[in-house]
Amino acid sequence: LSVSAPVNVVSAPCTINNKREAEAFTTRHAGPWLQTCTDVGGGQNFAGLATGHWFSYDNLNVPAAGVYTVSARVNSTATGQIGIGYSGVTFGLIDVPNTGGTWQTVKDTVTLPASPNITVSVKAGTFKYNWFSIDNCTQVPEETAPLIAVSPKMEQPAHAKSTAAV
Repeated sequence: LSVSAPVNVVSAPCTINNKREAEAFTTRHAGPWLQTCTDVGGGQNFAGLATGHWFSYDNLNVPAAGVYTVSARVNSTATGQIGIGYSGVTFGLIDVPNTGGTWQTVKDTVTLPASPNITVSVKAGTFKYNWFSIDNCTQVPEETAPLIAVSPKMEQPAHAKSTAAV
């Protein structure tokens, strides 16, 4: 016997939810170039990325050290990897899958220090890059009634004799 029940998932309040378009960098590596973006929302994205390229974003608000979800919007035809860090220190890595040349959002959790600055860097591969975001919005299961295991009722065959005293 198997019992299942739906679980409602609710979002907890965010205390930080920063999104930056790729072209909103403060400083960057000279290699990549901007092009018209074919992703939803248009704008621009960076192309020509290669290992070692980086983009620095100042005036970003990570108010307290902690675990955050870092997401990036990418378009790739091969695997790669994004580094999230600052001033030469990598705080975490996000794997970039082969997206088949379509725009997809990749994400992972990264432990970040309190900082107004973040650098997004290409650690491996080549891909297009549209935006990144940092948030601490969590999804948690809503309180539900506990599940109770139920055993099926077993009936005795008609020819079975009862051993109960009468």
